[in-house]
Amino acid sequence: MPRTLPVAHPHYLASLLLLGAVTLFTGCGGDDSAAVQKLKTLGVGLGYDENGAVNEVDFSGSKATDADVALLRRLPGVTTIYVGEALGDEGLEQLAPLKKLQGLDVSKTEVTYDGVKALNRLLPRCRIAFR
Repeated sequence: MPRTLPVAHPHYLASLLLLGAVTLFTGCGGDDSAAVQKLKTLGVGLGYDENGAVNEVDFSGSKATDADVALLRRLPGVTTIYVGEALGDEGLEQLAPLKKLQGLDVSKTEVTYDGVKALNRLLPRCRIAFR
């Protein structure tokens, strides 16, 4: 059975390469690699947990739109999101399936109070920073 080694230990990688026993991949934990790549292309900042799964997303300064927020549905381990300036209530609706979401910052966005209230009903454990 293959073993997974922590990314933080590159010296293991060198020894495994000598054995020809390494398969490299990006993402983990059920992340969709196409979604990760698309978000990177848009300039979205991504943070990763110790297993390499995306757990933090920062839309600030990116080219992402409300429609692009739907890509987050394909990243089940996201716990924290910083929403970019151009995003509004339509983008918030896309976050409802993210049951692990614990923190959301919409303080510098076009999101309305009604949008925050609606999402808070769907994700009551998520702390939402709003204006």
